[in-house]
Amino acid sequence: GCPSPLVKELVGVMEAVDREGLKPSDYHLDAIRERAAAAMAGGCAQGKWPQEEAANLDLLLSDAFLLLGSHLLGGRINPETLDPEWHAQRKAVDLPALLKASLASRKIADALNGLRPPQEEYGRLTRALTSQLELINRGGWPVVDHEAELKHGDSGERVKQLRARLAAEGFIKAGDSAQYDEALQGAVSAFQSHHGVKATGAVDAATLKQLNVSAQDRAMQMAMNLERWRWLPADLGRRHVLVSVPSYWVSLMQDGKEVLGMKAVVGKHYRRTPLLSSAIKAVVLNPYWSVPHKIAVKDVIPKIRKDPNYLKESGITVMTGWKDGGKEVDPKSVTWRGATMKNFKMRLRQKPGPKNALGRIKFTFPNKFDVYLHDTPLKEFFEQDERTFSSGCIRLERAFDLAVQLLDGKKGWTQEKIESVLRGSVET
Repeated sequence: GCPSPLVKELVGVMEAVDREGLKPSDYHLDAIRERAAAAMAGGCAQGKWPQEEAANLDLLLSDAFLLLGSHLLGGRINPETLDPEWHAQRKAVDLPALLKASLASRKIADALNGLRPPQEEYGRLTRALTSQLELINRGGWPVVDHEAELKHGDSGERVKQLRARLAAEGFIKAGDSAQYDEALQGAVSAFQSHHGVKATGAVDAATLKQLNVSAQDRAMQMAMNLERWRWLPADLGRRHVLVSVPSYWVSLMQDGKEVLGMKAVVGKHYRRTPLLSSAIKAVVLNPYWSVPHKIAVKDVIPKIRKDPNYLKESGITVMTGWKDGGKEVDPKSVTWRGATMKNFKMRLRQKPGPKNALGRIKFTFPNKFDVYLHDTPLKEFFEQDERTFSSGCIRLERAFDLAVQLLDGKKGWTQEKIESVLRGSVET
């Protein structure tokens, strides 16, 4: 007989995967089309299709299903081969068994569609990439010339370029006006907010940089973020905390809706917050801070050398080693000069209190990077637009509100009880 109608169904799925940042050519699309068309033209209906050709097409189809299925399920690549601070949560699905079942039920597309990340964010990003690819096919968007700042009241050719650029993405209606009017000012503000630039309504250097990212590079950015979604677990839980590192924002999500949102401070560019997924295991009130070894050697010890009173003023004690039950050591007995990552074996521990780097609350979850969510005494950082000040952990603007929501009165942990414990200084 001729190729099954399921071939056309699989081809249809493959033809559309570019909307998800995948390459149809990776799944033998052209070869499958050609072999299927050759079978139809060669008289397969009259039994004139050689078994060897049928077998070759079957192998291509099977490999396409299994490879595309694995990419939809967990991504094209293992993120840790790109960056050791990107950690994937591998999903376990028996793809050969799924292929067999989908052939029996004759529902190839449904089987593959079920492997995609189910989160609405993945669907929205897919739709955004689809629109972006259509925009690229129409020619993308124009460049705005690099000159002086553009602002309300200006006029000229650059204003026309700006209007055309914003119209291409739908921030303003297309037009020929060369005047930087209020409508254009509002469109610039909307663009700035969308791209994480301070919304002033004027085109400064940072805004111009975002405006002149090419349409193709934006599409690539969307494709990369779709890949990151495929690295995450399929089920994040009905209630979960989502940290958006590039927008410096933390959301408590419940049934797909944000019920609590707050600003965040994330890792510096050279001490980045890793990509991971884990389960929050504890809320710690009045936490001690065991200074990570690298931070102790690189950041704290140089301050101790400069100021002998630094430890006392910061509430930091010196402990013997990292095991529980370690004893406190007189800092005067420690040779601070010459301390290195290899030879410094002590542990620096900061007591609970107003100067504690973790603030009043931390949220812990198992991960190999030793990062967590926590409060901070440095509230002024939340006023900055670009909030990359931490050493990898995530500082929260409203840690108390998150603790109240997560504990939710369980085992008597009401808001009043949390407040009572926080008035003291005992780690709980």
